[in-house]
Amino acid sequence: MEMNKPCPAFTSTGICKRSRCAFIHDPDKTAICKPFLFKGHCPKGSACPLSHKPSANRSPHCIHFQEGNCSKEDCPYAHVHVGADAPICEAFARLGYCEKGAECAEQHAFECPDFANKGSCEVGGCRLPHIRHAARLRKARESAEAESKWNTTDEEQEDGDENQDDDSDREDEQKDKAMSYDDAHALTQQADFIPLG
Repeated sequence: MEMNKPCPAFTSTGICKRSRCAFIHDPDKTAICKPFLFKGHCPKGSACPLSHKPSANRSPHCIHFQEGNCSKEDCPYAHVHVGADAPICEAFARLGYCEKGAECAEQHAFECPDFANKGSCEVGGCRLPHIRHAARLRKARESAEAESKWNTTDEEQEDGDENQDDDSDREDEQKDKAMSYDDAHALTQQADFIPLG
């Protein structure tokens, strides 16, 4: 157990109920208060254990800034350029705080990183939102298709080649049978008379 890691409970909620917690409790590294972030004020005021100071470490990325459309000077969301196909940051999603801040190459969003990045979540009773993103689903499907193509073994390819040879042999036999049938049929249909005129 690493003792120099931040306390997950304290970082995400501002409170830790353990009397002898071995993790770090740093009030400057707590998640942002969501009512403050969304509405601009918090009903708990200064008694709130979470942060009321937006930063790239604790605020989700501004989607309008990503699209070049955010004109708010005091936007509480982080104005950081991250690729649209970048995975969800595990630390930010689970703790509400990311040490890397603006240097993080992953997306800061309030959603389940397992579901977003892998397409499924194995955490029973997961409290994080499971959001289906069309672009991510398309990318996951394409990578799964590409992986299945690469996983084709040499034996399967050889079997495929043999099957193709068998198929071509069958086609040749069918053509031969069709020709002999047509020839035999033509003999039985000969005209016994000579057409006049």
